[in-house]
Formats: sequence, structure tokens, C-alpha cells
Amino acid sequence: MQEELGLNIYAYGWRDYDPAIGRFNKIDRFAEKYFDKTPYNYAGNNPVYYREINGDSIHPYSQQHANNLRNNINSKMTSLTSERDLITQSATNRKGVVKYSKEQQAQVGDLNSRISSLGKSLNDISDMEKSPLMFVMEKVSGSSVTLNQTVADVGSGIVKLPYIEGDIGHQIHEFATHGGQIARGEIINSVDSNTNTAVSSLRAGIGQYDVEVSAYQAQYSYMGTLQGYQWPVQGSNAQQHNILQKSINTPNQVNSPYTINSYNSIDTNFIMNMMEGPFGNKPMY
Repeated sequence: MQEELGLNIYAYGWRDYDPAIGRFNKIDRFAEKYFDKTPYNYAGNNPVYYREINGDSIHPYSQQHANNLRNNINSKMTSLTSERDLITQSATNRKGVVKYSKEQQAQVGDLNSRISSLGKSLNDISDMEKSPLMFVMEKVSGSSVTLNQTVADVGSGIVKLPYIEGDIGHQIHEFATHGGQIARGEIINSVDSNTNTAVSSLRAGIGQYDVEVSAYQAQYSYMGTLQGYQWPVQGSNAQQHNILQKSINTPNQVNSPYTINSYNSIDTNFIMNMMEGPFGNKPMY
């Protein structure tokens, strides 16, 4: 409450609210997105159901985490660029001609892909900051990444994204990549009028696995490797075990471990074959 000079108005960060008239004193900077409402409205003219966003698209508490994440991404990009340049330097002859070996060419290609992907992650964070939605990092424990959006969240324009402390790769996957996808409308949170529950859908033209391909590519780009389990590989020990035990496609199925060391290995087929753990027939997606 600002009581100076008898103003008696509330500071909401981006603009000030006058309770005497139930309106803000400045136009909503996202007014073009809400053409059916006055640009001075408070909480969509429904303060019982909605909460007013203070003008920041990332929650103040989460903004610091986003800033730290941005710094980590920039540091990694600098490190990867130096690594790439050293390879190029070692492949340059006295005449200044670059001649990569087959191995060096593969390394430089992978490093370039990782640098480019991390650049996209920086754009993801910027897109979230420009969005009228409010992005909130919520700390989760272990490897759990499930956060259920509520009808109230959707109505208030709040997007909750999981945050595992210390796991930068996971933060890039869940917060930066998926957050950016939501900010751009590639992932859409809405309310199912039939069940009155919050649901997520994909924008037309975006494939079922596309959003996860991008997220895992971004995660790999920071980490440099990914590990997990996939559907039993043809000819693997896991497959042979499942054949002998007749456990294929059952809860007792043994899955094959994987280690990803190449950006280009992360595609739709990779996502489709990911499994939730070492045992069972439940796919990750």
C-alpha cells in the first residue's frame, strides 16, 4: 500500500492498483492478448476466481533460478565453444587449412549441435519472460517430475514446472524447454469443460513426441550424455532373458540400458523406445 500523498494504491510491480475504482492506473502490457477485456481490468474482472499477475512472467522466486540457469547455460556454451575451437586448431595445418579426421569431424558436429541447442534454451527462457503467463519453479525430490496443474492454475495463468535442485540438465529439460514450448503455445494448458479438470494438449502440427525430442536434446546438450532404459534391444541379453522367461511385454520384462553420447541419436524412435525403468513394460511416453 502506497499511502504517500493520500494515494492509497497498491503496487503490483508492473502497475499500480486503485481499490477505490477497482482498476489499474496503466494499460495492461499484454492487452492485445485480451481484446475482449478493458486493458485496465483487475484479475479479468473476476477476483474471486482469478489472481492478478504482477507483470512478471516468471515468478519472482523462480526468476533467480532462471537467472542462475541462464548463467549455467552461458558458461557451458563458452566451454563447448573452446573445446570445439581446440579441435579445429589441432586440425589446422601450417597453411591454415582445416583437415578434420573422421573422428574430429564427428566431435565438432556434435559440439556445434549442442551449442546451437543451448542457444535455443536461452531463447526458451526469454520467451517465458515475455509471456503473459506466470511460470513457477516448484522443487521436487528424487527423479519425480510430475506436477498436476489445477483448474485454478489455468484460470490464473500460472504454469508450474518441476525443479530438481543441482540437476542443471533436468532444469533445462523441464523448466527451460517445456516452459518455452508453453510460452509459445506449442503446449497448451486448458480446462476440460466436461470433466472440469486441467488438461494439456499440443498445437496443431506438433507431433506427439516432438516436444520430448527437443527437451532431451537440450538436456543432452548440457550434460554430454544421457542414460536410462529402453525396450529390449534385438539380440541383447535382456531380450534373450525375456524369451527364456516368457516375460516379454509383461511387468517382469527386463529392459536394455542405454547410454547416449550423440546429439543425433535423440530422435522420435529413441523417445518411443524409452522405458520407465529396468523392469516392466511401461513406456516412458
